[in-house]
Amino acid sequence: MAELYLEEDGIVSLWIGQRQVASGSNFLRDQFGIDFYDPDNQECIVEDSVTSIADLISQLSYSESFQGDAVEAAERLGITSGIWVMGQYDYAYDLLAAGVTAVPVEPVFIGKFNWHE
Repeated sequence: MAELYLEEDGIVSLWIGQRQVASGSNFLRDQFGIDFYDPDNQECIVEDSVTSIADLISQLSYSESFQGDAVEAAERLGITSGIWVMGQYDYAYDLLAAGVTAVPVEPVFIGKFNWHE
């Protein structure tokens, strides 16, 4: 299969975790079929205890531009809290394009959203 490049300016893809990720894990590759991403465009917020989705997302850079949409998307998926959130900026993740047939339940991809400074 050819490598998958989903870079797109002005889009942030978000994942929410309920458990800590094992050291050395590459869930983006192993669970979500992502071959390439720029780690310089990635931001992760990790809390010591369960935190509301709104509070987690609000700590991400430029969150004021996408927080409302992201919280609504998470709530539609039944997610109201988590331990961590990861944003991959300038990346428009797509489950179908990645060839993912069984949607992972941990962590959860909550969607891709427009962001701006």
